[in-house]
Amino acid sequence: MMSDESLISVVVPAFNAARFLPDALRSIESQRYPQLEILVVDDGSTDGTADAAQSFSWVRLIRQTNGGIAAARNTGVLAARGRWLAFLDADDLWTEQKLSLQINVLQRRSDVDLIAGRVEQFHDPSWDRSTVPLPDAGDAYTAGAMLIRRDDFLRVGLFNPALRVGEFVDWHSRAMNFGLRECLLDSVVLRRRIHGENTTLRRQDSTGDYLAVLKAHLDRKRTAACH
Repeated sequence: MMSDESLISVVVPAFNAARFLPDALRSIESQRYPQLEILVVDDGSTDGTADAAQSFSWVRLIRQTNGGIAAARNTGVLAARGRWLAFLDADDLWTEQKLSLQINVLQRRSDVDLIAGRVEQFHDPSWDRSTVPLPDAGDAYTAGAMLIRRDDFLRVGLFNPALRVGEFVDWHSRAMNFGLRECLLDSVVLRRRIHGENTTLRRQDSTGDYLAVLKAHLDRKRTAACH
């Protein structure tokens, strides 16, 4: 199916995310950009994630067996119909002007292939470590802060499904090596919820994935320096 020139496809990977997913979807609903396709990819959840997604009539629900966040995002990308791609994790929130700010830049500037923004983190009230200080907003090396043309995303390739963490750092490194041109908004576009069940907090066995991502990144930099 041909993609709609003005349509933004938003891919929301969700695993046992019934508690947070409605907030994430409402933050998409509040965007000041009307041409949206929202794809929630239920990655083998065993809670009420699918029901939570289906309570929003405008959501397109895709179910699959559990394969991890990279595999879930890839499923959404391959099913997307829009010219543009955005991502939001099921436990995070967008600021309400996120898409309108970013699409205005991409439609106006032919020298920019992908645009990101800044991220702030916040404690979910349910987390018993909510007194731990959070860093200020920072540059967004996370999928939820990015907007990109779908064709440009696919030129770089899909997320690596073998990685359970660090999949966006790996993809971003490949994108920069590929020559995609990036622009960073000096505005917070993503609010990342810290709740004690975040993948990077839960998967303390993920050091190997991070090392693999770092090695691949350094290998690409060495290769690029030789040409």
